[in-house]
Amino acid sequence: MRGRGLALAVLLAVAGGTPSAMAVQPDGWTAGPQADATMDKGRRFVCEGADCPAGGLACLHAVAPGAPGQGRTLRVHDMLRPKAFPWKDFEGWMRAKAPIVRPELAAASGTLAAAGPATGSRIGERDFMRRSYVAKAGAKQEAVEMAIWVTDNQLNAVICAVDAVDMPVSATRIEAFLGAMNVSPPAPPYDPLAQQ
Repeated sequence: MRGRGLALAVLLAVAGGTPSAMAVQPDGWTAGPQADATMDKGRRFVCEGADCPAGGLACLHAVAPGAPGQGRTLRVHDMLRPKAFPWKDFEGWMRAKAPIVRPELAAASGTLAAAGPATGSRIGERDFMRRSYVAKAGAKQEAVEMAIWVTDNQLNAVICAVDAVDMPVSATRIEAFLGAMNVSPPAPPYDPLAQQ
């Protein structure tokens, strides 16, 4: 694993292979075309139903195809190591895609700022790397949630955006969405000694 170079190559891969999570369609969400679930486009999902926030909630899912079944799978805990993930490049990608997720972010994408460090989280039996962002769009503040995971050597990235005042209502929907999108086998318990 060569850290930044390899992670960036995986992140920017936009052709070849068939993303394994393309066909996932979580309940309570409408989705764009399956073929859009690539890093250069991104497949947009919109929350539908009475339990969606009044200001709207949308997410974008993208997959860097990689080489399914080949090589070592990069785990969430590996990506959380200092300098192991190309944050500047990834955040540039997020800024470019943010207006697709939420049009209000078109004017705010340059101000997208991390609200804290990246963390590991587990939803059900699957691991994610998560990070929260904020952006100002006029007088309003927008909340952007990011999640990354790897399924069969394919890097999956999701960004969800919502009016910040709706975030308490949206958090449960975002968790359910991420849980449905990650089709990886259950993650083994993390063993820090095995990672040295």
